[in-house]
Amino acid sequence: MQAFIGVSRKKSSLSLEEGSKSFWCIRPSYAAEVGDILLLYFTGIGIAQIYRIVVSNDPRQEGECSVRGLQTIRTVLTAHIPNPITARQMKADPGTKGMSAAYRNFQGTIFATKPEEWSALLRLIQDDNPDLELDLAE
Repeated sequence: MQAFIGVSRKKSSLSLEEGSKSFWCIRPSYAAEVGDILLLYFTGIGIAQIYRIVVSNDPRQEGECSVRGLQTIRTVLTAHIPNPITARQMKADPGTKGMSAAYRNFQGTIFATKPEEWSALLRLIQDDNPDLELDLAE
């Protein structure tokens, strides 16, 4: 299972209910698969939502995906993170400070994570949200 971090400036997405469906544009080279995870980082807030990828390469391109040479993935919101993980936390943690998303100050739209970075990020989420029940099994 892979994990990706998407950057969103649409704070209206924070009011979506779990189970809400959405889409995201992703680089084909990332090879996203069904069951992978998309974490949404909201500018000024932090990583606040977890989505599960349910369709990895939808031929029905959405919005600017096809214009920008990206593929469309379909996602379902699986969890809100009550205590979002901030850029400052990620930059201070030895396991996440080298992530491309943190290093580039979340300047971009989507970032892939390495397995060890995903483990460290998951630890941060769980440490700051001990009551959050995550079902991330494939």
